[in-house]
Amino acid sequence: MLIVSRHMSHLKIECTEELYRQALDFSIARENSRRSQILQSSLPVHEALSLYLYDIADGDTQPGKPRGCMVSTAVLQHAEENASVARMTAALRETSLQTLKARFDRAVEEGELPAKTDTDTLARFYGAIIQGMSAQACDGACNVRLKRLIDVALTAWPGKRPTSTGNSD
Repeated sequence: MLIVSRHMSHLKIECTEELYRQALDFSIARENSRRSQILQSSLPVHEALSLYLYDIADGDTQPGKPRGCMVSTAVLQHAEENASVARMTAALRETSLQTLKARFDRAVEEGELPAKTDTDTLARFYGAIIQGMSAQACDGACNVRLKRLIDVALTAWPGKRPTSTGNSD
């Protein structure tokens, strides 16, 4: 009987993991298509980043939906039996960071960011903003508050920014 119980418990964990993976896949497919288009567009990088972050804030605070992001704040602390799900979500977070880094690398090549820009650290900085917005949304922060946070985070931008007249600095 103990062997059957262990087997059933393992089966239950595997089914739960698979269901979670499917939910993540669905969520990622829905959100990432639009966000990838923003980052891959010909928009200036600062504008693309702004739209990208605002879109994430909108997603984190969508009325009638769970608050926050299933990837940004998922499985940060976990029991050993959830290690594979934690590795999976960590890999998804890393993929998002690498997507931002690739856009920032392109901005360096196109002269929108200084040549000496540490694009990995810059991507991790804005990734931390994204994860923080998710945590704050889970705790009840509204869309306006998250967008104010984005506005402050964008002041750390090391490259060209649009001015109030629409020209770049």
